[in-house]
Amino acid sequence: MENPALPCIHVVKDANVTMAEVGDTVKYNITVTNCGNVPLTKVNVTDDVLGPIDTSGFNLAVGESMSFYVERQIDALDSDPLVNNATAAGLYDTTNVTDWDIHSINIIVEPTFSFHICGFKFDDLNRNGVYNVETEPGINSVNATLLGPDQETKATDAYLGKFAYPPPENTPPLDTLQTGENMLAGSYCFDLINIMPGTYIFYIRIEEPSGKGSTTPTLIGPITLVTSPDGPRESLNNNFGNALPRPVGGYLTSVSKLAVLSPYLALVGLIGAASAVIVNKRRRKA
Repeated sequence: MENPALPCIHVVKDANVTMAEVGDTVKYNITVTNCGNVPLTKVNVTDDVLGPIDTSGFNLAVGESMSFYVERQIDALDSDPLVNNATAAGLYDTTNVTDWDIHSINIIVEPTFSFHICGFKFDDLNRNGVYNVETEPGINSVNATLLGPDQETKATDAYLGKFAYPPPENTPPLDTLQTGENMLAGSYCFDLINIMPGTYIFYIRIEEPSGKGSTTPTLIGPITLVTSPDGPRESLNNNFGNALPRPVGGYLTSVSKLAVLSPYLALVGLIGAASAVIVNKRRRKA
């Protein structure tokens, strides 16, 4: 009496590591064996994470094995642990046989850091260089550019590959923002994410609007931020003021603190000079 047909398929999945960091490449080994006493046809192998391994429908003789080597890079969006299931399926006559094997890799997740660097562009009505949100209106459409420690190079170039802007704004990198970008007049905010560990030094430069005179520096910094859990993560109130234009002889001219004070300083100088002459004359009579 002949032995009954016993179709069987067996799959074993393994990898070169059990732990990996984001960016690491994992090498998987998947081996499929015909463990029955009859040949198998239309064998295919798939993986729910790696995708199709071989769906060509190959044959396996009794006791024969077929191995596949697949590489995959660990992605920041992968779950921890990364669990994936390899499935092998074959056919004997009209009988389907399947088997599966699970492999798990623990992902070493580095702490993620983000920086928030924000401020306002405003009309400094009292010319004290301090933003008063209740009385001093913000100025929109003024360019604010985030620079690196040399005060000239854009931050993304100065710290190439060290951080990203959140999508969808990260293409191209938004080193330059216009004030009012978050629907609040005069406001701007640089949001940096996925920052590599370290200490960063930034500067902010603005381009003055036409007809305005700055009452604060046009370059603010250094702004030092540290990615350590106990270090500062945000820098707020990086504010730039402007003096309102004033009419002079029928024309609008920009006003700065120095321009506002110059008539007063000139008057003080004249009074001081006159006083010196009077005192001198009195001393001669004496």
